[in-house]
Amino acid sequence: MELVCQGMIPAVAGERLAAFCDMFCDREAFTPEQASRVLKAGRAWSLAPKIRADKFSNQGGAELAVRMGAASADHLL
Repeated sequence: MELVCQGMIPAVAGERLAAFCDMFCDREAFTPEQASRVLKAGRAWSLAPKIRADKFSNQGGAELAVRMGAASADHLL
């Protein structure tokens, strides 16, 4: 999490290599708490949040997408 939030996101955003920060929130992937942390870090660097969530089970990813004002929420169960 530290590498992504404090290293990768600033590097990518600083070089303007991306417009979005995309997370996969599901069982066997990232928890809603982890996804929220990364998406907030992305937003701090002006990367719009996107989420792929709840494909295999309801982990709260759809709700996180709403709370974050995600540009998209894909793979919803």
